[in-house]
Amino acid sequence: MKRAIGLLIGTLSLISTTPTLAFDSKACSIWLCLPTGFPSGCGEAKSEFKKRITRGKSPLPPFVSCLVKSAPSTTLPQSNITSTEGKAAFIPERKKCVKSQIIHQSNDSDRTVCVQFETIAAHAIKNTSCVVSQPKDGRPTYSPAGCSTTIRYIDTYMDGKPYGDTYYFDSSGNEINL
Repeated sequence: MKRAIGLLIGTLSLISTTPTLAFDSKACSIWLCLPTGFPSGCGEAKSEFKKRITRGKSPLPPFVSCLVKSAPSTTLPQSNITSTEGKAAFIPERKKCVKSQIIHQSNDSDRTVCVQFETIAAHAIKNTSCVVSQPKDGRPTYSPAGCSTTIRYIDTYMDGKPYGDTYYFDSSGNEINL
């Protein structure tokens, strides 16, 4: 991972600061900060990320717009940096009954109660939206089961290999930790 960060920094060091190239340092810094979850020092990049999302833009600018048109005389390793983004069905943490028992009640009826639960961690199903169907005469159904909303995600890649963790976020660009 350290090598990958070094390659990315080396590649991003080719970024031009010349205003005539329409280079946007805040937007381009998203490429550096997003794969590492916007750590300390990435406040401007995260603000720009959120601004792009709320304005209906792609969360990331085209990577090529962040590069110098002609490479400097020094030879640095070149990497192919890409991303994929999409929607995901968010399923919040929940408890699932894994063991139940029947209890006989005094009125000669039986009742089933859960005696052991398992916690299922919050997770997301990529490339799937959460769909809520509300029949007129019944309870709503959720597909996939247990989902509560649709969120978005971005995966980043360096030379075709995952670079950083999947970054999940809501419609305002706020991170969703899974």
